Amino acid sequence: PFMSCEVLRDIGALNREGKPLIPHLLRFDFESLYWTAVWCTMTMEPTKDQGLRANIKLALRKWEIGAFDVIASTKRNLLSDPQAINDLPITPLYAGCRLWLKEWAALMQEGEHRRTRYILRLEKNPDLAPMDVETIDGIITKETILEVLS
Repeated sequence: PFMSCEVLRDIGALNREGKPLIPHLLRFDFESLYWTAVWCTMTMEPTKDQGLRANIKLALRKWEIGAFDVIASTKRNLLSDPQAINDLPITPLYAGCRLWLKEWAALMQEGEHRRTRYILRLEKNPDLAPMDVETIDGIITKETILEVLS
């Protein structure tokens, strides 16, 4: 349940089309850490609330069961839509983490937008200077994550 969206899409493409896997990048680890944090906000506090427990189980199943590209789309929706983070079944003890999760997601979205724009520009100009794909030109780093979370 902790894999990055890009890795999930890549594995899905490998299964469908036999494409080679993309190399492992630092930003994938940062996104995996994000998914671990989201998972913790839902699972670390024991709850007797049966409705909340059922909603948590349902939310997590969407990350664990299904085609890789469908799981990636589900996760991508959480990253791109602050309301989706509001709708997560987070336990009461961790409810205060929602804003933190939204800020971190917004940072990752900023990196995704930069990466997408770079790919489009590269199609127009194949001689474009290379982008730092590990951190999306410094957008997704330990320091930028700590900054948005402070």
